[in-house]
Amino acid sequence: MVHRVLCVGRVLCVDCVVPGEPFLQNLEPIILSVRKSFSLSQKDRYRLYTRSEELSQELREKAIFMRVARTFDDPFLQSGSNKVKAQDFTLAPWEPNLTDGPTSSRFAVVDYNSDDEVLVAPAKWHESGSDFSAENELQRDQVSIWALLQRALDTFQHGSALGRVIPWGFEGSRLILVPHAGYDRNAYYDRESKSLQFYYYSNDDNGSIEYTCRSMHIVAHEFGHAILDGIRPRLYESVAIESNAFHEFFGDLTALLVCLQDRNIRQRTAIKANGDFESASEFQELAARLGEALLDRPYLRSFKNKSTMKKLSGSTSHHDLSEVLSGAIFDILEKIGSKISKRSTKRPKTPKEIFWNATNTIRGLTLQSLDLLPPVDISFRDYAFAICSWHKFCNPGDSNQLLNILGMTFKSRGIFDIQDVESLRISQDKLLETHGDVTNPIAQSFERLMYRPIRLELNRNIEQVMESPESAYRLLDDNREQLLIPLHCDLQVIDLYETFKFNSANEPLGTQYVLQYLWRQDVQLIGSRFAQFEAKRTVMLCGGTLVFDQVGNILSWSAKPGSEPYSSRSGSTGRKAKFWKFALACGKARRKALLDDLARQIADGQVGKLIQSPLGMLGKDIPSLLAKTMPDGSIEFQRSPHGHLRSQTTNPDLLGQRTWEISF
Repeated sequence: MVHRVLCVGRVLCVDCVVPGEPFLQNLEPIILSVRKSFSLSQKDRYRLYTRSEELSQELREKAIFMRVARTFDDPFLQSGSNKVKAQDFTLAPWEPNLTDGPTSSRFAVVDYNSDDEVLVAPAKWHESGSDFSAENELQRDQVSIWALLQRALDTFQHGSALGRVIPWGFEGSRLILVPHAGYDRNAYYDRESKSLQFYYYSNDDNGSIEYTCRSMHIVAHEFGHAILDGIRPRLYESVAIESNAFHEFFGDLTALLVCLQDRNIRQRTAIKANGDFESASEFQELAARLGEALLDRPYLRSFKNKSTMKKLSGSTSHHDLSEVLSGAIFDILEKIGSKISKRSTKRPKTPKEIFWNATNTIRGLTLQSLDLLPPVDISFRDYAFAICSWHKFCNPGDSNQLLNILGMTFKSRGIFDIQDVESLRISQDKLLETHGDVTNPIAQSFERLMYRPIRLELNRNIEQVMESPESAYRLLDDNREQLLIPLHCDLQVIDLYETFKFNSANEPLGTQYVLQYLWRQDVQLIGSRFAQFEAKRTVMLCGGTLVFDQVGNILSWSAKPGSEPYSSRSGSTGRKAKFWKFALACGKARRKALLDDLARQIADGQVGKLIQSPLGMLGKDIPSLLAKTMPDGSIEFQRSPHGHLRSQTTNPDLLGQRTWEISF
């Protein structure tokens, strides 16, 4: 194929002379060879955009990304004693139909200040120059947060991460971004108003105004809540303290990954830290200015911590508990980096290469494994098993010897015990054989049977299953007994989607299909410990996730069973009987944990009603857990946009004695 490359001013036009020939593989070296700044003709930009998933990251950034000014002022973005910004621009994916706001297919900036009741004029889009014009600081903030999240969503949807279009947890296609929502030391994601809202406050030391929308960490953290709500929306209905802590962890993880994914930040930090994540403070401490304002310390939370499940046993603080999992993930990142730097090769890896390879690995482990998780009540242990299982799928021989690092790191934080670590190398069949053997402690856990392949007795063609939720339901209904679903329960298919992912070597893993299902089990609130909710009824969510390969083999099954048996008739025998015995024990433990967690949060003053304005703006102080009376008289509990900041380690004087506060 022959290309004619015409440079007219700064516009690169690529004329494909022979139609029908491979366009991309011939075009890529041409574009990458052009060193100067350029823009594509509209025709070629559209052609590249429609096939962007086939492009290398370098080509995508050069051909269809926009260079956008940003206003973030986090301390880690500043360099030198004069605190000059190290970088004041970012790259954001271009797409057709961009318009004022900025507004794109998945985001809309609506800059409404609820205190002043003022709608700030939007930044203007100029199609001719393919850029936004901002006439003042507020409009520059609008463009800045839009660009960061436009890029972050692109990263999360790429095959190196989730490998699919990510839905929101609400009806509608656009997440509303409110950069200057009002005066408060606050920022949050709110499903009801379909928005991320960022506030501003006065710095007590110098009286200057601090804007939460100018912190990369805070913007990315709140975006993480929106992402997780989109892919696991039933977590909002969870009473479990650990599930709510998982939401906070995922916000912090998103902040870490967004910063790691930024080439300039990552490379500058890699050189400064000489390829050692342990010395990379830029990636360890989150939200420095808000931490100083709220807690009088140079960070709000830290990945570099010593938190363990044992130390925080009994805590109802979602934020404090989240640091256990955050710390474990950062420990793993450090160890991956160290392993890469010590790897025996002809040429030692440079600090930049070490940080990039480690980033690539941790992104795949932490994001691609999410599809294996159950739809409800995700625990830290669930996530740890999912990460380990995903690693074994991508690297069956454990050639990089990462499995032991994962297992022992989770054990050091109290997420795993030693039997969990040992079970990672034992097959499901072997575990089932030893179930019930009191002399074998590895055999005493239902959860160790999860996140493994299974073969259903009554199978269907994968194309049939994926046709519709009704078709998927038939597969589940045919296999209720094997999948630990009681006969009488009203079973729902709540999600059905396909993914296409790449491993860390950028090799395709093939299409995978994910089926999620759910049912509800009534739970009575008996006893004075439930206070105003005594004698009321709530529900325990039960369900599971099946992940199929492209020919219909089940790669992974995870389940959250209930405490009710399959049926009232005679029970199962053999393998099924063992499964049901341990599933019912797990279900009863889940029911007890739900009641205990709810009672602890009621006693701690964390349960109440939502206060919200007609415009969708949340009240200044709201509870961590919201109680809603349903038409049938039952109580539905939902998590608030954020849990309160009061914790065992927080000085209440710094919070003005407030029990409830929505905050980063």
